[in-house]
Formats: sequence, structure tokens, C-alpha cells
Amino acid sequence: MDATVRFPDDFPDEAKRGRPRDIRLTLHEVKRQHLPETDDAFAREVGDFDSLESLKRAIREDLEKEAEREADSKLRADLLEQIIAANRVSSPRPLVERALWAYAQAYGIPEDRWPQFATEFRPIAEAQVRRDLILDY
Repeated sequence: MDATVRFPDDFPDEAKRGRPRDIRLTLHEVKRQHLPETDDAFAREVGDFDSLESLKRAIREDLEKEAEREADSKLRADLLEQIIAANRVSSPRPLVERALWAYAQAYGIPEDRWPQFATEFRPIAEAQVRRDLILDY
């Protein structure tokens, strides 16, 4: 099969960036994935299970526990947002600047990109400072 592809804009060789290139593809073989039978032997192979039914039961229990954790986490996040919305606390500028500096350090932002980073992340830093002030004091 013949095709024309375009080099990506971030290709290491700048001269080739964005330029088209004709290519020829040859398919040598087609493989199919064969999945094992889901039976008691499979259950014993994938873990410490006596039967396929015990594997299914363990998976079901894990999924139920995960769903419960997610629901609990969402409820906590919703309650936290309600608490924050009910409190009219402003974010002091020095604390916001300190939070921005910490974010910049954590993300490895070079100093020359700090102003743009600060502009983009200021709302996040302000929200974090408000959240901390409300919950910690």
C-alpha cells in the first residue's frame, strides 16, 4: 500500500517538519489474539482462587468497594465546596504568591515563564488559599 504522510510539526529535524513524505507499507502477516477460556483453571492461574465463581465474587466485591470510595470522595468534595461557598473569605495576596511559587517549583517552571504561569494558575492558587484558610482556621 502506498501512502503520503506528513512529518509532525515537532519533528526533531526542522527541515522535515510539516513536509509530506511518500511511503510504502507492506503487510507481512495478520495475527489474532486468542483469549484463554474463562473457567476454573483460568481463575487459579490469575490468582489465589478455587473457581471462576470465587474470582467473579472477588472482582464484584472490589468494584463495589471502589464505587463506595468514589461516592464517598464525591460527597466529601461536594460538602467541601458548599462550606467554601458559604464562607466569604478572600485570599491574601502574599499567601497566593507563596502558593504560586510552590506550584512553579513543583512543576519545574523556569523563571522566564513564571509570569505566564502565574497568570494561568492564579485562580487555582487563590482557590487553594481560600480552601486552606477556611478549613484550617
